[in-house]
Amino acid sequence: MAAQNNTGMVITLSCFVLLSVVLGVFTYLTVTHNSELTTQLNTKSTEATESAGKLREAVQDLDTLKNRIGVAGEVTDIVTTVNTNIAKIAANGTATDLALAPALDKTSIDRDIHNFASNDRKKQLEDKTRELQETIQKKDAAIASHQKAASDAEAALRQKETQHSEELDARRKEIDELRAERNTLQEQYNTFKTQAERNIADLNDEIAQKRNAIVVLRQKLFEQEDLSFDRPDGAITFVDQNRLACYVDLGIRDELQVGTTFSVYTKNNNGVGRRNTEDVKGRIEIVALMGPHQSEARIVFQDQNRPIAAQDPIYSPLFTSGQKLEIAVAGLMDFDGNPGDDTDEFLQIVRGTRAKVAVRTNALGELVDEDGQPLGADALKTKITEKTRFLVIGDTGAEAQSENPELQAIYRKIQQNADKMRTAAESNGVYVISLSSFLEYIGYSKKRLAWSPTEPFPGRLVNGAKSTSVGAGLGSRQSSAAISGAFSSRKKVNAPSMGSVSGLYSK
Repeated sequence: MAAQNNTGMVITLSCFVLLSVVLGVFTYLTVTHNSELTTQLNTKSTEATESAGKLREAVQDLDTLKNRIGVAGEVTDIVTTVNTNIAKIAANGTATDLALAPALDKTSIDRDIHNFASNDRKKQLEDKTRELQETIQKKDAAIASHQKAASDAEAALRQKETQHSEELDARRKEIDELRAERNTLQEQYNTFKTQAERNIADLNDEIAQKRNAIVVLRQKLFEQEDLSFDRPDGAITFVDQNRLACYVDLGIRDELQVGTTFSVYTKNNNGVGRRNTEDVKGRIEIVALMGPHQSEARIVFQDQNRPIAAQDPIYSPLFTSGQKLEIAVAGLMDFDGNPGDDTDEFLQIVRGTRAKVAVRTNALGELVDEDGQPLGADALKTKITEKTRFLVIGDTGAEAQSENPELQAIYRKIQQNADKMRTAAESNGVYVISLSSFLEYIGYSKKRLAWSPTEPFPGRLVNGAKSTSVGAGLGSRQSSAAISGAFSSRKKVNAPSMGSVSGLYSK
């Protein structure tokens, strides 16, 4: 509305300026033309004055002539007298008198010529003067007409200015009313906004409290019931204990990869992927793909009291038939029993199953992607989602005791990012598990060199003995003799003593 008022004022001022320019130009042209006419009039007046002066000189010459010849009266009387005298002189025959006749004739002719020229110039002057007066009258009439038009335009402009001022006052009043209404609405909006923000803050607090309560209750439920949150990926179809090999019902069509490891569960298990891994009785590694749904695997480990058998279910958190899984990792990786960081080996294990590490912490505690590229502060919103399957927690330094300030700073950053990742995982229903549980789920076997006799041996010593025949398999080289239970893998139940046993050691 203010823009329309400004436009009207601009149009009015433009009309006024345009009229002023037109009137100025017209007045300039009129004054210029009048100046030219005045100049011409002055020129003609000067010429008339000169003609009148010459006429006066001619009259003076005529009077001088009259005095010379002694005749008074009009020119006709002078001519008559001169002719009479000439006749008299001619009658008397005086030569001197006869010589005056041509001079008198010439004088008479010159006088007549001067009289005619004077009369003609006077007539021309009068005609020109009349013409100039008529032109001046026309110009005066045109000037009066233009002055009247300018006066009318100025009056109309004043009327429009008055009308525009009235409209402008009305618009200003309307703007003031709208401004007052806007201020009222703004106050109402501010009040509503304050109340809404207060309500939102209360709701956010309530949501946070309920979320924390749900997280705590879910954690307690997992700890108390240890519910299974997954299902087996496949099953053992055949076992060759002599070769320590087996076959599974997964293959090329399931997008299985060579090198994928699985945990082997008992048939009557309480669920796969539980914290309690008492149902896990062995680990296998895929070594060859043999068909759409058949693969060969080697037995990495098996409980001697519960050997791997056909129909045993297998499970890996990194494998799902036909899907590419995503996980998140927080903390440092050191799991193979040898000194040094094992992040590269962990990534190779994950990539070997076609899974993906969506986000992880590096050796400096920073958030990076699978390739080690830094991620922004808001990356967790897009990296840990409902598509993420696990958040694997490694070494976050919670129990580390170090006097190295640099290591302490790294652990602090790891713990901060781990807390953020855990919060994002809990918000999206992502299962949080430890690194050791994750490795046991995927059937990982340590490749360390040091070995304790109280633990299962992590590999096969293929060169520990010679075969009895060329090309024969080595098989198991366990001694058939009696072996101490501390070193035997037979895991048979010890026979109870038949004698008296102290109550301190009795079962």
